[in-house]
Amino acid sequence: MMIGLTGPNCSGKGEIANILKEKRYKYYSCSDVIREEAEKRKLEKTRENLIAIGNELREKLGPNVLAKKLLEKIKEDRKKGQKDFIVDSIRNPNEVEELKTDNEFSLLGINAPIELRYERAKARGRVENVNNFDDFKQMDEKENSSNPNAQQLNVVYKMADKYVFNDSTLEDLKKRLDFALKYEKKERPSWAEYFMKITSVVAERSTCLRHNVGAIIVKNKRLLTTGYNGAVRGNEDCLKLGCKKDELGLESGFGSEECRAVHAEQNAIIQGALHGINIEGATLYCTTIPCRMCAKEIVNAGIKEVITYSDYAGAKGSIEFLQNAGVNFRKIPRPNNSINFKD
Repeated sequence: MMIGLTGPNCSGKGEIANILKEKRYKYYSCSDVIREEAEKRKLEKTRENLIAIGNELREKLGPNVLAKKLLEKIKEDRKKGQKDFIVDSIRNPNEVEELKTDNEFSLLGINAPIELRYERAKARGRVENVNNFDDFKQMDEKENSSNPNAQQLNVVYKMADKYVFNDSTLEDLKKRLDFALKYEKKERPSWAEYFMKITSVVAERSTCLRHNVGAIIVKNKRLLTTGYNGAVRGNEDCLKLGCKKDELGLESGFGSEECRAVHAEQNAIIQGALHGINIEGATLYCTTIPCRMCAKEIVNAGIKEVITYSDYAGAKGSIEFLQNAGVNFRKIPRPNNSINFKD
């Protein structure tokens, strides 16, 4: 196993490294490569010098250079029988990508409140040129450059597979680390995937024999209304009567006035009007691209975004209509509709 450590200053990376060393993990740090370079140049190993050298190495040899050099050392260690490793001080996303080429790598993000981290820094006397809290915050900011070859700690932290929050005692930290290492990372769906899955479930209520379509309207991550394509309230549906358009020999996309169904998007909008729900500025999720008729109603309802995953011939006109009216249109990959949770 190879565990990467990332997190801001004085968050507890060193403590976690020490805990893992007791479990026979061999310790490596991206900073070691930089320190070796500082020794070659006969430079003092100050924080400022190390940051400058690290940025220079990434600029000249590629942003993944530190990780690449460490992987070479780890490869040799494995030949000698060493199995478990720690890689500390990961501060650039390209280093993460390089380390992830090793199937055993997992990134652990460690953090703590900045006020607590500042107190730790003062107690240890380890941080140079920090005289007060504002200096400490500025030091944090220096590790979050927009330069892809420099330190981008916030970006790296978000790439972590698991997280440990270190705001308590050493014993609590050990328990939290054990918990993080014990359980596999749970892959949560994005908000778009989450709501699209719900939309797909809504489509299961459809009574159309040709296409089951679902639509939902969402605002501020809150589900407002749902709709599926089916017969007008109080009327028999196609499941009982058969498809009217089939009887008339009409292809999909033609003869909508003959269809018994109200479209899913229409039903979702109607539910808002019926129950007094404000849908202005909301997002409409639909299992397929709305037709031109529904697109008009979407625009007039004040909906600002449409998200779908499906397509059909002739949909281009609807997309252009929505976009010309200022409605953002997004097509995302079809979500995995399996339901994954621990019961």
